Amino acid sequence: MKNYSFCFLKLCSIKKHPMPDKITSREMQILNLIANEHTIEQIAEKLQISISTVESHRRNMFRKTGVKSVVGLIKEAIKQNWISIEST
Repeated sequence: MKNYSFCFLKLCSIKKHPMPDKITSREMQILNLIANEHTIEQIAEKLQISISTVESHRRNMFRKTGVKSVVGLIKEAIKQNWISIEST
């Protein structure tokens, strides 16, 4: 049985594998929301943080994973088994 944590829109789930040391739990929350097609503004509102903080977390994830786009970030997250995409 697959063990998934809470997923906001059920399109993607963060798997309960050991979290990568370089990605923080807040970054994983933001990654989940990005994967579920939330805008930066929606993420900021949902997590009650500023837009610039969301952008900073996103930039940090790009740097840590070595990717250059949101698509690259999602691909890397799937490849590393941090998230899974579920069919609807």
